[in-house]
Amino acid sequence: MKMCNVGGVDRDLRIIIGLAFLVLGFFAPFMEVAGVWQIVFWAIGAIGVVTGSVTVCPLYALLRFNTCRPKPSEVSAYHSAERHE
Repeated sequence: MKMCNVGGVDRDLRIIIGLAFLVLGFFAPFMEVAGVWQIVFWAIGAIGVVTGSVTVCPLYALLRFNTCRPKPSEVSAYHSAERHE
């Protein structure tokens, strides 16, 4: 079973906001905020896009936080196993 702790809306927001920060990092030199800010924008953008794409956030795992809904097959398997015990 694939680990998932970033679900639906959370995943979409991470990817969209991450892409926005990557674009902001690309245009930072033209806005005269290059240097450290450009690296910060790229880092935030990359983290957002990667964690949204793979649906796993290490910080969420550390804090035991989960926005990923279980699949219906996993829920029914859990409940059927629970009944047999």
